[in-house]
Amino acid sequence: MLRSHFRYSLRIASSWIHLCFALVGSAACVDRLGPDVGDPVAAIDGSVAGDSSVAPGGAFSCEDSDPNLDVGYAADIEPLFAGDFDCLRCHRPGGDGQSQSKFDVSSYATLMAGGERTGSAIVVPGQPCSSMLLDKLGPEPSFGRRMPRNGPPYFSDTDMQLLADWISEGALDN
Repeated sequence: MLRSHFRYSLRIASSWIHLCFALVGSAACVDRLGPDVGDPVAAIDGSVAGDSSVAPGGAFSCEDSDPNLDVGYAADIEPLFAGDFDCLRCHRPGGDGQSQSKFDVSSYATLMAGGERTGSAIVVPGQPCSSMLLDKLGPEPSFGRRMPRNGPPYFSDTDMQLLADWISEGALDN
């Protein structure tokens, strides 16, 4: 009788494990707009699942919004990190953000090196929608908390587009 009960318990545990793997495996093909099958589903903001020209959430375009206007690191991007959001307060040598994530925005070189988790994927020149920097500043980061940690306020859509334009233009140190 004890062996019979043990076998029955193993069978139930095995069924639960298979069910859990089936559920987890099937969840991988569902995104926030719908399943990854059939025609793309339009979101409320007008973006389309799989549309590479619009960022998730529609906060910025993945393409340069004004190809006739150059965005410079020193003139446009560096001031964003030192301005209202004071990214440098945490993400500098000795700062809490730098000690936790190893991400430092105090120079172009350290920004481009990324953090412990992101590495060089923090900014992917020419590909703003593949850059983790915009992911972490956006409304629903793929990991961790949205930055700045003490927000709101958060980066505006205009600030996000400026960053996206800089990255789209090659994320140059100019």
